[in-house]
Amino acid sequence: MIKEYEGLTLITDPLLDKYSVKHIFTTASDKDGVADFSFNTSDKDKVLGCYERIASFFGVPLSSIVKSTQIHKDKIEEITAAHKGMGIVRETAFESADGIFTLKKDIPLCIFSADCVPILIADKNKKAVFGVHSGWKGTALDIAGKAIRLLKEKTGCESSDIICAIGPSISLCCFEVSYDVIEALGKIYDVGDCCYKKDNGKYMLDLKKFNKLLLMKEGVPEENISVSDYCTRCCDRLFHSYRRDGDKSGRNAAFIML
Repeated sequence: MIKEYEGLTLITDPLLDKYSVKHIFTTASDKDGVADFSFNTSDKDKVLGCYERIASFFGVPLSSIVKSTQIHKDKIEEITAAHKGMGIVRETAFESADGIFTLKKDIPLCIFSADCVPILIADKNKKAVFGVHSGWKGTALDIAGKAIRLLKEKTGCESSDIICAIGPSISLCCFEVSYDVIEALGKIYDVGDCCYKKDNGKYMLDLKKFNKLLLMKEGVPEENISVSDYCTRCCDRLFHSYRRDGDKSGRNAAFIML
C-alpha cells in the first residue's frame, strides 16, 4: 500500500500490515525533491531530514534508528539498546553486517538498497524482527536462510509463525547477469525456475523468486511470504536504481520495528 507521510511516498506490505508489524519501504519520491537514504550520495543534512521523518513515522527519536554498513556478505548482527543511533547519528561499533535483528522494542532497523533485495522478517508473536539486504552475492551465501535459522534459534518460534516481506528490487525483466552468477546461486539451490538464457549468452534472473524459494526451503509457508511487484529499475520515478543510474544512484531503504 502506498501512503504519504510528511512529503515522503512510502510503501507498506499487505502481509506485514495484516499482522500489525511496524515497517516501511521508502521510495525516491519527496515533495521537496528526491528522497535519498545514503550519506554517500546526497547532502548529509537532507538525508538526515529523511531519517527524521521516518523516526517520526515510527514515533521514536532519530537516535533510535540503527543502520549497518552492508558489503554483500552474510553476517547478521544482533541489535540492542546499546546500538541505538549507530549508522545515523553516531559511528557503528560493530563490523559491517548485511542482516540485522533485534529482540528489543522501539528500535527501527534500517537496511538500504538500490536494486538488491530487501527482506523484512518477523514472527507473528512479535518476539523479533529482522532486516536483510540480499544482493546476488549475499543470496549465494543464503543470508535469507541464515536469518530464518537464527530467528528460530533466538525465539523458539515455528516456521509457520514466520512472516516475510520481499520488498521492491530489480525484477526478472531487468536483471541481466552472466553465467557465473547463475552458477554461484545453483550451488545452494536449484535456480532453473528463476532464470532464462538469452541469445547473447547472458541470463535474466528473478532474484526475488530465488530468495522466496530459499525462505520456503527453511520451512516458511508460501502464504507467509509476500513479494513486491515493484521493479526498482523500471520505476524510474519511484525508486533509486544502481543498474539504471550507476554511481550517481541514491538509495532506497526498508525499516522494521518491534
